[in-house]
Amino acid sequence: MRAGSASISVVARVLDKTLVTRVISILGATTMSSCLVVSDPQFDAPIRRAPVFLPDRATPDSRRVIKIDQTTPSVDFVAPFVSEDVGTDVETRLFIDYGVPTGDNKYVSLILGNVIPAATLEDGERIAKATWRSDQATLSPGCHRMTLVVAHDFGENGCPIPEPNDPLGYDAISWTVVRCDADCASFDLTTQCPAFTDSCAPEPSN
Repeated sequence: MRAGSASISVVARVLDKTLVTRVISILGATTMSSCLVVSDPQFDAPIRRAPVFLPDRATPDSRRVIKIDQTTPSVDFVAPFVSEDVGTDVETRLFIDYGVPTGDNKYVSLILGNVIPAATLEDGERIAKATWRSDQATLSPGCHRMTLVVAHDFGENGCPIPEPNDPLGYDAISWTVVRCDADCASFDLTTQCPAFTDSCAPEPSN
């Protein structure tokens, strides 16, 4: 016998029937009211965050050197990413020699990539893509850094705009590209690739 039933049995043997009826009524009302109290579930509103690349699945493989020559017409730079967009599309840019200041820019030149419709993290990965074409952006012989960037907004200077809830506001993945019209085997990546001296990342606040 359960504890609740045993307690009622003891009360029944000691008290008169009228009081027992009142006790049972009170217990029943209490139990019913505890079952009927239901609160609405609370869900936090999603917060827009900068996209995040899945670099291990980028193509070409960003861990190897990409070699081109004067006969190479184009190269596609592609990488999957995930993001919580809260209704804002994701934009893609391909920076040539990102981190090498040129005039007022923090890169030598840039190429517009695809625009990806807004989605959520639950929608899974999507694809960012930009294409370098030799007839649109000539690469001089030597080493270059090609950087694919995804962000929700870009400023007039080409750099991503920080997110309200994410001070960096973007993600990036880079490839080392060597244009060598003769023998690539003698190319020294440690001395002939451009140094990274600047960035679109905002200056840290004191």
